[in-house]
Amino acid sequence: MECWLSSFSRDQQTACATLLMEAGALPVEELETHWPGERMMECDFVLAVGEVNLHTLEVSDRRGVLDFAFRTVPELRRQGWQVIETRKWPYRLSEEAASLTVATRTEAGEPFQGNDWFSLGFQAEIGGKSVDVAPLVAAFLEQFREDWEEVPCVETLAQHLADRPVYLDRGKQGYVALDLSPLVPLLHLFLTHHAELGALHPSDATAARLAEEALAGSAIRFADNAGILPLARSLQALAEASSFEQPKSLNAQLRDYQAYGAAWMGSLLEAGFGGVLADDMGLGKTVQTLTLLQARREAGAPAPALLIVPTSLLHGWQMQAAQFTPDLRLVVLHGPNRAALRDEAAQADLVVTTYPLLTRDRDWLAAQVWPLVILDEAQTLKNPASQMSRTLRDIPAKGRLALTGTPLENSLQDIWTLIDWVNPGLLGDRKRFQSLFRVPIEKHGDKGA
Repeated sequence: MECWLSSFSRDQQTACATLLMEAGALPVEELETHWPGERMMECDFVLAVGEVNLHTLEVSDRRGVLDFAFRTVPELRRQGWQVIETRKWPYRLSEEAASLTVATRTEAGEPFQGNDWFSLGFQAEIGGKSVDVAPLVAAFLEQFREDWEEVPCVETLAQHLADRPVYLDRGKQGYVALDLSPLVPLLHLFLTHHAELGALHPSDATAARLAEEALAGSAIRFADNAGILPLARSLQALAEASSFEQPKSLNAQLRDYQAYGAAWMGSLLEAGFGGVLADDMGLGKTVQTLTLLQARREAGAPAPALLIVPTSLLHGWQMQAAQFTPDLRLVVLHGPNRAALRDEAAQADLVVTTYPLLTRDRDWLAAQVWPLVILDEAQTLKNPASQMSRTLRDIPAKGRLALTGTPLENSLQDIWTLIDWVNPGLLGDRKRFQSLFRVPIEKHGDKGA
């Protein structure tokens, strides 16, 4: 584009010259890196990429040229100037409208509790075609963190983006100016939480819910293509769980922390997660677990649950179940005649067996689909390559709970083994966990790990 100043008053010419120079244009005689040709010498001002503007002390770049084409030129026309675009002028504004969509999408990774890894995708719908604008959003977040020391309020950030649209090259159709300011509630969330774009583990499903909430009421459509929102809402319900109605047939007066423990385990199971109850010895892990089982019975939850205990604790569980939850139908599979009780076990609320019998009864235990499997003294589960560990993994379970009073005394490998049984995949595979956490912590004392 070429600019001449003539046939206007001196004040008008001065105002126009100021606007041009603020946009990055230079008087032709001030060009440093470009050698003006004969045609260019006829111009008053030239906008050239790579030139240093002595008035703004900035180097003109492609972004500046696009701003000039789509912001300065319309302003000149509003002021009454006639602007002529030659056929060689490459920066033409397309008449196509752009609409934004934010959607979750499935990513590669080991599924967790039936949920895939996911990411947040950003699409612009232009002329019936989708354009991936996630790289532009990622670039904005990176640049913003470099340039700003503090995250401004939503209003300031929205104005910042509204003043700096993104230009998408549509080829022969020209350029589409894409306003990202409607994304501000979500971008503000990313900035304040120091979040990044990319693949997210299913346990980070809350990010999808927060994105949906941030965009609610805006012109931007949100789509949960990865199907992660149900898990996100379950996690929210888990976090907000604060009350627990004691089962009617429970013969015990729970302490506050015991009631909370039973409620917490129930909420975890409802959200599709397993849990580790790691209260110290004597704080009532047994009564909390029996309370949970009684609550499940009264709520009509599927049964039976399978409880695996050390042989020495078998009698104690029977005694406490009879005392606190006499309505629970309890079947103990122990002794030489235990196979005769299997039909009765299928109708029970709780089936109890012992660790030493796991290997012997493996085929039958693995042939059942247990709504819930519970391990007492779960620190027994250590070596993931042991026969016991392999047998436990072969027993199908829709929910898993582990009770232990000594979790901090275990090595990190023992903790990984326990957590990976309770929530398979949550801590990654053993090799990755060892390289990222166990070796740095146990061998090098790396607090950052």
